Amino acid sequence: MERELSGYGVRLTVTEGALKEVAKRASAEGTGARGLLTVLEGVLRPFKFELPSTDVTELLIDEATVMFPDETLAGILAEFEPRRHLLLQADVERHAARAGSELGLGKVTLAECARDALVTAAMGDGRCAREVCVSRLEPALAKMAAEAEEGVEREEGVRVTVAMLTEDSHGRTMLA
Repeated sequence: MERELSGYGVRLTVTEGALKEVAKRASAEGTGARGLLTVLEGVLRPFKFELPSTDVTELLIDEATVMFPDETLAGILAEFEPRRHLLLQADVERHAARAGSELGLGKVTLAECARDALVTAAMGDGRCAREVCVSRLEPALAKMAAEAEEGVEREEGVRVTVAMLTEDSHGRTMLA
């Protein structure tokens, strides 16, 4: 579990009190030594899914966290929420650059309204920036790449507008 979180830049620290509470719960379940891991995994599961989409770098598991993991996670996410918009903006910009490079489009510039539309969609849907970019930005970039292959001339690099994010591959307006 520590290795999984560290892959997302989150350092895990477990206090002695937390270990005692885990042991107490495992003992109550009568599952033996394997129960220790089962209890700890149960406590950490929601953190494992939620923290990678934040800028949280340290997770302290103490006795209170073992007893009330949902409340602890809610507190961490509440502290993160004011920074979420900025993190999503940076994620959208990184994804646009990567996707444009992979499609051979050169530098991708997002109009501010396009970037904000992607961030708003992610925040409103509770999705990560990558999911929103895959469904809304990549089709627009793929269309530009196809046009480039057909000989449609473009300046070096591309600029994505909000209108491009709401059209499907046939130019029809999609529901946002």
